[in-house]
Amino acid sequence: MLAVFFWQLGGFSVVLAAPPKVVLIHAENPDHGDEIDRTVPLYLESLRAKAREGLDGLHETPEQLRTVDHPVVCGVDMEDPAVIRKRMEDPAGQRWSDKLARFRARMKELSGVPCMIVHYTQVSREDFTHPNLRAIIVMGQSGQTIEPLSWEISAVIRDTDKPLLGICRGHQLIGETFGSKVARMRRIRPGEKDPNPSYTPGFFKETGFLTIDVRRPDALFDGLGNSPVLKESHSAEVKQLPPGFTLLAGTSECAIQAMKHDRRILYGVQFHPESYDDEHLDGRTLLANFFRIAGLAVTPSCD
Repeated sequence: MLAVFFWQLGGFSVVLAAPPKVVLIHAENPDHGDEIDRTVPLYLESLRAKAREGLDGLHETPEQLRTVDHPVVCGVDMEDPAVIRKRMEDPAGQRWSDKLARFRARMKELSGVPCMIVHYTQVSREDFTHPNLRAIIVMGQSGQTIEPLSWEISAVIRDTDKPLLGICRGHQLIGETFGSKVARMRRIRPGEKDPNPSYTPGFFKETGFLTIDVRRPDALFDGLGNSPVLKESHSAEVKQLPPGFTLLAGTSECAIQAMKHDRRILYGVQFHPESYDDEHLDGRTLLANFFRIAGLAVTPSCD
């Protein structure tokens, strides 16, 4: 489905069409085409600058990713900048910097190479082409998506030859990129308790460590059997399996918990394998499996 955004900018009518279409620009006066071509990138850069406010130092920069001189994996932070700023200001909550530090440490341990993290609002598809980039992990999100900027990540998902794993919102973005609908899960039934009324009230959520049903054997689930226990935190889901993908796992409430592309190393998982603990280590095993599939052969210790 073609997503189209329209707004008035400097007296011109501007239309942006989401990938896989190119940017389309319409003006009442064709003689000003060059001026509009300059204005659209300026508008997008203003969005990036606004998103960047208060986030300096949390993420690696696009330049660092483009010029890295050693093998790395890269996480793409998909969180709403407003949510990150709020979390950073909450003295009682986990600081976002601590969350990113834990993610970097876990990905480095399991892949055997350092992990960089960039924010999706600050990067373009060209930033993900360096030969030292060995794998991409598109992370989750609890806030809003800044649509014109997220299109660059959609383009990476669509076109990259790098091994890629989408987690939660990253999984959903894979579905959207390849033509599937993403929407809320079912509504809460009469008498059914809402586990988190402050988040998407009235809709069913999967939360906590839950059993996933593996529907098709795959190297991603090596060593996990047919019923791994993985962390869930979502109220939306991919509604249909995208063309060219194979269903790997589901639950009774969410049919598409894991899927993979038929010709590429491209996986989407609705759950959060990175959120494992000492009593629930299946996510750790799954991530180690992904990095092994990606050619980063590491046998992590369980100590």
